Amino acid sequence: MPHWDTKRPHGSEPESFLALDYGQRRLGLAVYDAATRWLAPIPELTRGTDLARDLASLRTLVVERELRAVVLGLPLALDGKPTLSTRRAIRFGQALERALGVPVHLVDERLSSVAGGRALRELDLSGRDDSQSAKIIGEVYLAQWSRAAGVHPRG
Repeated sequence: MPHWDTKRPHGSEPESFLALDYGQRRLGLAVYDAATRWLAPIPELTRGTDLARDLASLRTLVVERELRAVVLGLPLALDGKPTLSTRRAIRFGQALERALGVPVHLVDERLSSVAGGRALRELDLSGRDDSQSAKIIGEVYLAQWSRAAGVHPRG
């Protein structure tokens, strides 16, 4: 079952993780490297019709980059209530945790897509970048961690 304990620090430093913006057609991706304390978006993954293939692609990424966790954006309604997308994301998080063998931490993502789009417009880039949203989800997780731990990681 994915973890709801993102407000508690997990050790003295956050571990390297994959931040993920879940979507029906695409998965936005960002990677946090604990050694450099740097969070960066990476190319998004276009989802196929085969969940097992999507999970295998993510497993390869997690293994190759030696990531220790996944931070998954949880799409809630603006009033904070769960939606059909919320339930789909939770089921996806459960499948991720089983397939990848690393903990999955859920983060409220209500404003990540809005903030990601704003950041892209400020950079004068056209189109929607789901990986920018994933980076913001990772930033929210790091902010929660730093508040709980009393420190301020870079990224």
